[in-house]
Amino acid sequence: MRHVLWSAGWDSTFLVAKAVLVDCATIQPYYLFTTSRRSAGRELFTLQRLKMRIRAMAAGRAGRILPTRVVEHDALPVSETRAAQYASFRKLAYLGEQYLLLACMADYLSLDQLEIGVYWDGRIGSFLRDARVGRYPAWAAGRTPELEDALRLLEPFEFPLLDLTKHDMAEQAARYGFLPILRETWFCHRPRGERPCGECNPCRYAMEEGFGWRIPLGNRVRGRIRRTFYRAHRLISDPDYVVSLWSRMHRSGQ
Repeated sequence: MRHVLWSAGWDSTFLVAKAVLVDCATIQPYYLFTTSRRSAGRELFTLQRLKMRIRAMAAGRAGRILPTRVVEHDALPVSETRAAQYASFRKLAYLGEQYLLLACMADYLSLDQLEIGVYWDGRIGSFLRDARVGRYPAWAAGRTPELEDALRLLEPFEFPLLDLTKHDMAEQAARYGFLPILRETWFCHRPRGERPCGECNPCRYAMEEGFGWRIPLGNRVRGRIRRTFYRAHRLISDPDYVVSLWSRMHRSGQ
């Protein structure tokens, strides 16, 4: 049985669908429920719909999906050890706080091989290409104590999609016949009615990765305008933002 974090997004849904429909695996999905996220209800609704679609396609096959285990993040104890590991990681690369919560969830549920849909050209994926963890080769430049401490945060996880891009997933899904299911996935954190907002980070990443077609044109334009004004305001009013922006540009040019 494989344990998979399923958020109703493109990557985790590809992971679940391929495991069930192609690998004929039994999947135990997990969902981390965050009350402060406006899209949580939409994600849970989408999960149920996606599950029915995959189960219908899997009829007569060996693969199956068990009932989703929903874990409320407010109920998770955050250990000092995990918090320190997260702080160490943030000194090396950007990492969303959800990974701290996911590590705590894995500890809480005694999971040591929780599969997460981190992909090749995602934010954390770019870091892991340089510092592979788990069953992957050690970082070629050598493991410093700081890196070792940071990577312990990711020890409970597996990253089976690390060598795939979103476009690779689309090609494989089309080959195996479940691309229409991926088109029903959800990613926006601040939906406008039933549509993606075009402004939140997941919407921005979708547009940067060539998946802007999933966002209504008006919301895309509105999101770009608001981000442009936001960045201009920060350039004028926030010296730390200017320094961090210059640092990122310098690193990308090396």
